[in-house]
Amino acid sequence: VDRRIPRERIYPFGIPIDPRFSESPNVGTIRRRLQLGADIPTILLMGGGQGLGPIPEVVEALDAVDRPFQLAVVTGSNEKLYHKLIEKVPALKHLTQVFGHVEFISDLMSVASLIITKPGGLTTSEALAKGLALVLINPIPGQEVKNAHFLIQAKVALQADSSGALTTMAKDLFDHPEILK
Repeated sequence: VDRRIPRERIYPFGIPIDPRFSESPNVGTIRRRLQLGADIPTILLMGGGQGLGPIPEVVEALDAVDRPFQLAVVTGSNEKLYHKLIEKVPALKHLTQVFGHVEFISDLMSVASLIITKPGGLTTSEALAKGLALVLINPIPGQEVKNAHFLIQAKVALQADSSGALTTMAKDLFDHPEILK
């Protein structure tokens, strides 16, 4: 409007997301295809399309959590991170599946109980459309920090500022599913 665009031509749509994020697919079929256990909570860990953030440290911290769960990690285009995590998987006590760049984030979100991620606009919009609880890590200064504040105030996300806080948060969420919901 300030730039003299007629108000009737302006539509506040938000971030456009793929319609798949509004669907409810067969979770059992997806879990089998992705080789994930059927009756165990799944944590989805992502660092955006480039696999940014302290992903290896988060994997180690989560592996110390003494609650039953499985972990799906998406490294995006970060091949170095992908190979580093693949080497770690055999030593982890929790079932962990590592994925690189994938076209099935919607499926991963469908089977997840919780997502741990940077608060990027697209990822958080997709997670919200899926009704997925968010734990935010490592926001990039600027828009991601603003996104984190908004999501926390809306009570749809928590933020972990350290590996220790993340471990405690994961235990609390598994022990109190009503908070996770």
